[in-house]
Amino acid sequence: MKNRKLVSFKLDILLDGLDCDFRSLRKKGNISNYRVNKIRVSDRHFIDPESNLRKYIPDEISIETNNFKTISKVYYNIKSNLLLKYSIKEDCLYIVNKKNLKRYPFKLNFIPLKSFAKKTITLPSGRKIKAGEIVTPVSIDRLSINPFDGCTMWLTGKQCKFCGANPNRVIGPRIKPSVNDLKNYMSVALWWKSNKKDIVSAVEQSFKLLTREEFEPHLHLTITTGYLYGYEWEILLDLLARVKSYMDLSKVDSHLTLMPPKSMEVLKRAKRLGIKNVAYNLEVFQKAKFKEICPGKDLEVEYEDFINWLKKSVKVFGWGNVRTNFVLGLENPKKLIRGCQELAKYGVVSDYTIFYRRPASVIQTRSRDALNKKDIIEFTEKLVKIYKKNGFKPFTCRLSSRTSIANDLFGDDDGS
Repeated sequence: MKNRKLVSFKLDILLDGLDCDFRSLRKKGNISNYRVNKIRVSDRHFIDPESNLRKYIPDEISIETNNFKTISKVYYNIKSNLLLKYSIKEDCLYIVNKKNLKRYPFKLNFIPLKSFAKKTITLPSGRKIKAGEIVTPVSIDRLSINPFDGCTMWLTGKQCKFCGANPNRVIGPRIKPSVNDLKNYMSVALWWKSNKKDIVSAVEQSFKLLTREEFEPHLHLTITTGYLYGYEWEILLDLLARVKSYMDLSKVDSHLTLMPPKSMEVLKRAKRLGIKNVAYNLEVFQKAKFKEICPGKDLEVEYEDFINWLKKSVKVFGWGNVRTNFVLGLENPKKLIRGCQELAKYGVVSDYTIFYRRPASVIQTRSRDALNKKDIIEFTEKLVKIYKKNGFKPFTCRLSSRTSIANDLFGDDDGS
């Protein structure tokens, strides 16, 4: 495996998070020019949601050595053995091992915030927000659109058990409409109607500000939502029709991630708008685990129907353009890799993120099937073999994929 030490280091960060030396990080100037933690609903950090220290916690960091560069998601963990520091003298970030004070030999950087995201836009309601609040830059070369906060499965107590999108963690000025407000409306349609003008305007204004050059070497576009009784499809298709006026979705690596639709016609509409990939995330492959970990998903779309929608969607989007994500560490990896092999027979690509406990999630400790670094590397090597055998590619590229090492082991020298 190339760059074994760097990949191992990235796994340390993903598994154990980072502690932050806030005293030194405060000395890094122009912190507003970087992607730092601004989570409002989904919370990944055991730190006061209103703490001023949050702006010094990077949302992700780049890790580089020997002309090999990758991205890692950052979870703040005061108990982590890894401590993120900043050196004024060297003007650089670095990480030390708190046990032996050893400094790791990798070049680290915060991710610069795209220029368009810093610009202020005015919404029809008169509110002023930053363009990057709705159309959000992620990592080096990805854009993410998520038009509302929350998931109605939380309202029924049927949320996925690893999810941290606790509605009680909404704080400060609310930028996006929240599903928590549904109780104030006669229907979801009326709720959306009251918020639509602002969100559509925010999306359109953001795309007007975008330039292709800001997303070299690629542009990955991910559009995702929580569950909204199926109405999320109507919202996203409406927004995509607006986006199409500013960007040819068929010419970028466009991904739609949400629950399976109610009809094939909805999928065909997404395809006509230019969407290249669609994903419905199973989270776990074993049927019993699915019912246990994802009670809301199982209630809305039973396991067999979920699998069937993945298979049927290949007929619309094509081989290798339908995906599902798994949370690695919630079930036996040998059983999961067999599931990935089974789905691959139908042209369905399996992705994964590495499990990390969130403050608001039901699951606060890793399961008995939780993996160590060696297990994750072995699982990923097997998954990469499935990719190459079937002509698949990992999700986005290693400059955007921040919660797995699939791209790091796939061997994409240009990061694509």
